[in-house]
Amino acid sequence: MDSNRRSPQTVLYVEDNADDFALLKLASQKCGTPFSLQHAEDGEQAVAYLDGSRAYADREEYPFPDLVLLDLKIPRLDGFEVLQWIRRNPATKALPVVVLAGSSFRADIRRALELGANSYAAKPGRFEELQVLIDQIADVWLAREGVRG
Repeated sequence: MDSNRRSPQTVLYVEDNADDFALLKLASQKCGTPFSLQHAEDGEQAVAYLDGSRAYADREEYPFPDLVLLDLKIPRLDGFEVLQWIRRNPATKALPVVVLAGSSFRADIRRALELGANSYAAKPGRFEELQVLIDQIADVWLAREGVRG
């Protein structure tokens, strides 16, 4: 692993709602920790991206992510199924996954954490709150060793 790497880290956001993706992209551009945001619209796309298969075979264009932001309510494979796939696959089992979900039901939170999510956050209702959340996630999961901002 190259610790002197200058390119921004990559975050894969698995989200089927185009408006939610656009808001997170805008919030991420204002984030203190710059990162490259990639997108998968459903669970099957997420697995293909992580596996580097099909349309995602080019790792220059679709780099392996440093973090996954995962919605639970997505088509094809739901977020729980994607999370199970991530934790069962040797290449992805240590990948940090933050569930960013519209639901704050205790059962969903518990199940996501039991399946191996590193953290769980409810999607904020206001843009300013989303910016704060993205900054917090970046500080925790994308902080580079030896780099202080």
